[in-house]
Amino acid sequence: EKRAAAAHARRAYHTMALVERHMWDERDGFYYDIDGRSHRKIRVKTPYGFMPLLSSRIRPARARRLVREHVFNPNEFWCRYPLPSVTLDNPTFDPVNMFRGPTWVNANWLVIEGLDRQGYRREAIRLARKTIELVGARYRGGQRIRTPRLWEWYHPHTGEPLGNSQYSWSALVIDLILRFVEK
Repeated sequence: EKRAAAAHARRAYHTMALVERHMWDERDGFYYDIDGRSHRKIRVKTPYGFMPLLSSRIRPARARRLVREHVFNPNEFWCRYPLPSVTLDNPTFDPVNMFRGPTWVNANWLVIEGLDRQGYRREAIRLARKTIELVGARYRGGQRIRTPRLWEWYHPHTGEPLGNSQYSWSALVIDLILRFVEK
């Protein structure tokens, strides 16, 4: 087991070194996906550009730029129900088209985890609360007008549930409630 753990640690270290070298864009302050054939950056900002926050090996200055310049930027990811699957200012943004704009609970969960790991607890709580609000019940005048919904994805401006209903990974919201609200 120790040998396997050491091998995985080496692989993680090597992978993060490659992420830092090839995916980070200093000008934009963002990690971009890489095209598998051309090896060029795909210059579309998605929540997956925040995934290096999950690594203990991310450079702190880069983590800081992700948080300050992008997560809470109202022109990019910070809308009523963040984080849309592409930035709000992307020409292909479409709030109901699966990977072109809707908010995904599982992607938010990963970003929240990364924020917390990097010491951005307040920011993690802020995003967690928005995600809980997105999935949770709705009230008007003291009356519940909608029960909690576990859908695959959601409209980032209205919170309208989209995709498949009762989607299991959206139940990650329970973890958010337990870790970031119920204290």
